[in-house]
Amino acid sequence: MSSELKPCPFCGCQAHLAEEEYPVIKCLNPKCKMAVILANTKEKAVSMWNNRVDIEKAELRKKDYLNKKLLPCPFCGGTDIRVRHGLVTCWKYVQCKCGAETASSEEVVAIEAWNTRPEPELATIEAIDSAIDVKYAEIERLVELEWEMLNMEVESLKAESSLYSDEAIKVTAQPDLSTIEQIDSAIDAKYAEIEKLMEMWRNRKEKAGE
Repeated sequence: MSSELKPCPFCGCQAHLAEEEYPVIKCLNPKCKMAVILANTKEKAVSMWNNRVDIEKAELRKKDYLNKKLLPCPFCGGTDIRVRHGLVTCWKYVQCKCGAETASSEEVVAIEAWNTRPEPELATIEAIDSAIDVKYAEIERLVELEWEMLNMEVESLKAESSLYSDEAIKVTAQPDLSTIEQIDSAIDAKYAEIEKLMEMWRNRKEKAGE
């Protein structure tokens, strides 16, 4: 069998097979949080890495899961995706039962890495429209996640504050906004992607009108 590895299904960059205690296939993009320990043999690891779900079915599933935190696995199509916190380290892992995972010291970064997919080839105005709709849906999901995390911070501070009463809520501490700022940054990046798509849309419109 060929040991050639397909591009990373998360960012589209090349991957590398490392012969460690177990075969580990890693994306060579330093900004991608992808790392997979797939099997106890090189052949099976390569075979599982190169497996891909049907693109059309994956796109349908992606739309179904946009309002949830985690997209289906791009390797096996599985939807039972879990977030796990390391027992020894402070790292957070997003994992599928097939062995695929992304990792980061920040949960929101690991989730964002898991939900990243290569941009589709946009050949038509309709395809660009669809991609823009997907980006707006991703922004809505990030905003919902931001509100959830902010509410959790506030509720935690309420519980810890000795000044809390039924009549008034007085909190002297400030919530930790580092994760909120990361989500804001991700939202800004999505809007930048939409602007690029809009430029592509305008160019296609101009060519169609010629």
